[in-house]
Amino acid sequence: MTLKRRTKTTVDPSRLMVIDGLKNPVRWCTACGETVRVVEVDEAALTLFGLRTLHRLIEAGELHRTELSPGRLLICLNSLTRNLKTNGASTQPRR
Repeated sequence: MTLKRRTKTTVDPSRLMVIDGLKNPVRWCTACGETVRVVEVDEAALTLFGLRTLHRLIEAGELHRTELSPGRLLICLNSLTRNLKTNGASTQPRR
């Protein structure tokens, strides 16, 4: 008689976003009125928000952005972090 081995995997639904400050440029954020670290919109989409919600937040003025060239957006990390703290738990996870 052989014994069957079972493995139980538990996944924590919370996400951790680690941003390497050395790789992220520093830009002036007019909304914050200070120099801040920024991330490209594709990097910011790795958060709980996802790309669609990020663009909605940008259009609503809740995320501060700088456009380097047409189609290349940088997001202020201060505004991204603030929105993750206030809206992250109630926002649907990215798909």
